[in-house]
Amino acid sequence: MPQKVSASKFMPAKVNYTEKLQKINIYLATVFLLLWIFVGIFATLVVIQSVKQGALNGILGKQQPPKAQIEPQTEADLPGVGTVNIACVESALSQEAIGKIFQKGDTSDLTAEEKSKLDPCLIEKESVTP
Repeated sequence: MPQKVSASKFMPAKVNYTEKLQKINIYLATVFLLLWIFVGIFATLVVIQSVKQGALNGILGKQQPPKAQIEPQTEADLPGVGTVNIACVESALSQEAIGKIFQKGDTSDLTAEEKSKLDPCLIEKESVTP
């Protein structure tokens, strides 16, 4: 006759799953915290680099010194004439007469009246070398 088999032989022993779940939980928490530590370090480095480059100057209130203003030029060298006052030449001569001076390179095409208007505007005459 067959022997009676008790149910305890076929049933596995009770395993304590809470210990395994606690170990997995500690492992996952450690990975999670390390990940956020790296993210925090990266974000801190980005902010530090932005401050060094001046990206946050508007927010932090640092004002840059004003840039030097460039003054308009008042004198110029005209070819074949010399150094002249720009405002004086523009008021004394027409645009066509100024264009003639630049095209020809001297005042030979100007009329006597235009030459007389140009004389007060000369600051330094160009020396003629043969």
